Amino acid sequence: MPATKQHKFAKGETLAAIAKKHGHGDARVIWNFAANKSLVGKRRQPEALEPGDLLAIPPTAKELKERKARVDSLD
Repeated sequence: MPATKQHKFAKGETLAAIAKKHGHGDARVIWNFAANKSLVGKRRQPEALEPGDLLAIPPTAKELKERKARVDSLD
């Protein structure tokens, strides 16, 4: 799996905008990503994110497909 990207939340940002920036159509993909479980437990809802919070960004379907193609080409 591709390395997980991180995004440092900044004042004025929204989770929806971050999702769009990273190629996800739905912010819930990031919010529900297992690597964000601790942060979600701490903040409880996306509107409670604070500047400096680190969000793990899951790979997009396109990134996963490209990774699979590279792995398959090694066989």
